[in-house]
Amino acid sequence: MTLTELLIAAAITALVGAAVTAILAATSYGTTSRAGARHVLVQNRTTLLRLDDALRAAREVVAVNPAYLVLWTADPNEDETRQHGELQLIEWSADAEQICSYRNPADASAYANVATFRAAALAGYPSECWASGVTDAAFALVSPVGEESPLVSYRITAAHEGTADTAVGATHIPNAQALAE
Repeated sequence: MTLTELLIAAAITALVGAAVTAILAATSYGTTSRAGARHVLVQNRTTLLRLDDALRAAREVVAVNPAYLVLWTADPNEDETRQHGELQLIEWSADAEQICSYRNPADASAYANVATFRAAALAGYPSECWASGVTDAAFALVSPVGEESPLVSYRITAAHEGTADTAVGATHIPNAQALAE
């Protein structure tokens, strides 16, 4: 073989190697992108289902804020007054990029207002993280205050590995009254 033939063979080998590398990189990127999209989609769907379940089971919508909801979940002692242990806080933390639920069924403190309950919940109640990577969330009471069977809407945007998805939902609470403060 001559030097020219050897150089041509090396150039052809390099071109074929570059093409194979490009194909493998594109395949890998597509797989990673689909996995990120699947993760975000499943997480948003799960979070919407949890929100829907919590709202449908609520006895009353106590407060709606763009970043949180306070629900009166039950009245086991049937005294028609709210105690901290009967309430649930569902809150989106922009800093932590999480939506978490806070409840402490053992707390028999009398409910005074949303700020007091929320401070107690965030300070020491057990929490359950429903979603992470949540870059934006908003809750809204669609029905007028005091109307029976309120409608609460929610929007959640989550991101994972460069893929983002926004999920929107609304839940009608059949046997509750909206007393948003």
